[in-house]
Amino acid sequence: MSIKFHDKDHGFRAFFRRAIEIKAGRVKVGVLADDSKGGQERDGGLSNAELAVIQHFGTKTIPPRPFLYQAFDKHRTELIELGGRLIDGVLGGKLTTQQALNMMGGKLAAEAKATITAGMAPPLARSTLMKRDKVGVRKLDKARKKVSGLIEAETDSSTGQTRKTARHRALEKAQARLSKATAGLSKKPRSLGSAFAKIGRYMAATQKAERAQRRAVGEAFKKIGKLASAQSKLQAAEARVGSHLPLVDTGRLLNAISWEIEKHK
Repeated sequence: MSIKFHDKDHGFRAFFRRAIEIKAGRVKVGVLADDSKGGQERDGGLSNAELAVIQHFGTKTIPPRPFLYQAFDKHRTELIELGGRLIDGVLGGKLTTQQALNMMGGKLAAEAKATITAGMAPPLARSTLMKRDKVGVRKLDKARKKVSGLIEAETDSSTGQTRKTARHRALEKAQARLSKATAGLSKKPRSLGSAFAKIGRYMAATQKAERAQRRAVGEAFKKIGKLASAQSKLQAAEARVGSHLPLVDTGRLLNAISWEIEKHK
């Protein structure tokens, strides 16, 4: 009696090979000194990679702004979930290891660029902003002062409530008189003359209340218009100064960020 065994591969060898590849896979993300972008030199021989190191880790006079760390920390959960999906894709044969690593590298590189574009803490010092754009900073200071002054003028510092203006108080007084005159109409008059007097008081109170309301509403809209105009100028000033992102030569760093798959040794 003879027994024959047939070892039939159902895809385990390919699965095992892909598992080894993805485990050993590495992708570098950043301003890489050994590629054409990171190694490019400008400004007296300072390469893009050296500029990135200065900005990322800081110097004695420049505070650190770690754009790579911030991008990773902000999107850590998202990146981990993406990594899990990519590993599943590789093990399932839907993706190659190289495709998965390129997708991960591209994702982190994009988030690093977005972090730079959005601006990072700490903001630029006032002295730095003044060197770059004195007019813009002064306009920003003026706009902030204007908006703050308009808000403070309308706020009671003791209560924190909106301050009542003279026209606001006049409106409340006119409305109180109208309410009193309206209540008087419901009472039975003693005589015909008394009835006409009540009607007259009601009509007069109505007219005064309407005038007071128009004045108060007009005043409110005027103040709203002033505040809206001041806030619009403030936004424009913030946009102008905000365009000076904390990183020196932002466009240069944005163009230099890339990724590279490490070769197996």
